[in-house]
Amino acid sequence: MNQIFLKKVLSIMLVLVFAAGTLSPATYAYAQDEEPQRNLVQLAYAVNQEGSFAGQFDTLFAAIMAADPLVLETLSSSDEDYTVFAPTDDAFSALGIDETNVNTMPVEDLTQILLYHVAQGQLLAEDVLMADQIETLQGGSISQEDGTLTDSQGRVVSIIATDLLATNGVIHAIDGVLLPFSPAE
Repeated sequence: MNQIFLKKVLSIMLVLVFAAGTLSPATYAYAQDEEPQRNLVQLAYAVNQEGSFAGQFDTLFAAIMAADPLVLETLSSSDEDYTVFAPTDDAFSALGIDETNVNTMPVEDLTQILLYHVAQGQLLAEDVLMADQIETLQGGSISQEDGTLTDSQGRVVSIIATDLLATNGVIHAIDGVLLPFSPAE
């Protein structure tokens, strides 16, 4: 075969593989070590700095800093594994929340909302998909069906990236904010 033809075919195949990977909800463009080297907070920060999710978790970081220090301590702890369902900036924005105003929320409400996004133990994508209910550190539960999560208010969010592994758990990015109670009007 002609070398030019082979190069074109290989180029097309690479583009198709890349496109398929970026359209899949279970992928993300972040180079990850085989053995995790970062805790959940460090990993989320790294993902927020590079790859396809760069700049997509600024509000989440601002929320963690504005919440009770227990949230940051829990996510940084090496004592236990946790699963974090991480809302993107667009998810917070849909509620009128961004990194500049998240600190105006009552600390207790913010803390409860963040803990509602954390489950004890490392639940990989396959574990999440096998669960009907996921108990959260906030005390409530999240329903799961076919890769979508439903909060206690009936709000449905989708998992848009999975299995970002940390030394103390795993992160799954989601396209909505899960609420354990009705937002104040």
